[in-house]
Amino acid sequence: MHTGDEGYLDPDGYFVITGRIKDLIIRGGENISPLEIEARLYRHPAIKQAAVFGVPSARYGEEVAAMLELEDGYNGGFPSDNEIKDWVRQELSRFKTPKYVWWLGDGKFGVPDEWPKTANGKLKKGDIRKIGEEIMERNVAYLRAIRAAL
Repeated sequence: MHTGDEGYLDPDGYFVITGRIKDLIIRGGENISPLEIEARLYRHPAIKQAAVFGVPSARYGEEVAAMLELEDGYNGGFPSDNEIKDWVRQELSRFKTPKYVWWLGDGKFGVPDEWPKTANGKLKKGDIRKIGEEIMERNVAYLRAIRAAL
């Protein structure tokens, strides 16, 4: 049976689902589970919701990206990218650290104000991944235009 679920059998013989195979990020031959990174991000006091996904990379195949929502009432402002990356690195391997960090509603990068969700309120990971890919494409086009102007 091929359900697309990723998991393991626990000592009692139960199948514990840890994620979806199609959600795996494959970075330089390493299989990275977004759920593990999201679980770490959720423990940061500034983060209300997180989505971790892969974006295309010429060097590694994919890079880890995170789209985050600021916690309501958080008074510290948006944490820096480095703060978020350091937070992840405290407990996870370096290659699992998001290379790209975008905040919901960040007009500078074209991140929407609200999450794309299904009718029952779940995040639409495919749509979020597409937003990340579009951000990457715009940045590449911008960098090419700058290089051409020099």
